[in-house]
Amino acid sequence: TLKGELTTPLIIKSPRSFDPDEADDTSLKTNSGKYLIPGSSFKGVLRSRVETISNYFGILDKAQELFGQVEREDKDNILSRIFVKEAEIDNTEYSKTVTYNRIKLDKFTSGVKYGSLMEDEPVKGSTGFHILYRKTGDKAFDDFAIGLLLFALRDLATENVNIGSGASIGRGHFKAHEMRVSDDSGNLIKIDF
Repeated sequence: TLKGELTTPLIIKSPRSFDPDEADDTSLKTNSGKYLIPGSSFKGVLRSRVETISNYFGILDKAQELFGQVEREDKDNILSRIFVKEAEIDNTEYSKTVTYNRIKLDKFTSGVKYGSLMEDEPVKGSTGFHILYRKTGDKAFDDFAIGLLLFALRDLATENVNIGSGASIGRGHFKAHEMRVSDDSGNLIKIDF
């Protein structure tokens, strides 16, 4: 479990509205109106960081076993061992949403594309992520997998990895307050950031 807050606005784009009075891009919401970070989006960020770390150490094939793999010639398909719950964003301290007006640049001429004015409405607040690792029974592999996940979560917790879109303009930074690691035997490790 990783708890903290978004230090920069986050946008995970929801389907567009055709209402001209609404912003072009808004963050995803639940039916009750709360902002949401889908588990699949967070799992994609986590997988990318785990693969980056494991590629550095030359163990990319082992890391890919954590998230599942399909269509391997030498082995059967592997199911994912990582499960991530959806995270709701508590934006009560930032209840007023801010709409950002942006322009779009032509990548060939570096000039402004006329008629491409965009409005974004990101969200900011506190949130928590719940990640579950399903053990294999092989203690050495399980310890390796948990250590690799902790490295990736540490990078997220210290604002080194972005969530959602808009990373190139500084969006989606998350700063953790604490991380708790527990197993089925009741052992608990608490990391205070």
